Amino acid sequence: MTGITWNTKPEKVIYTEGETLDVTGLVINVVYDDDSTEAVAYSEANADEFTFSPCIGYKTCCHR
Repeated sequence: MTGITWNTKPEKVIYTEGETLDVTGLVINVVYDDDSTEAVAYSEANADEFTFSPCIGYKTCCHR
């Protein structure tokens, strides 16, 4: 994997201080070494493949 790009942003993108991040609807494009891409939708089934850093509730997302 060489990078990720947005495919579809989460349904909720505006928050009030203190609200928890909700990534429902999030889809990212994973870019591989050969320049191929794969769309990966966040779900409960693959939640362990995503890391939100520093933690869920902030803006940085990674997929492994």
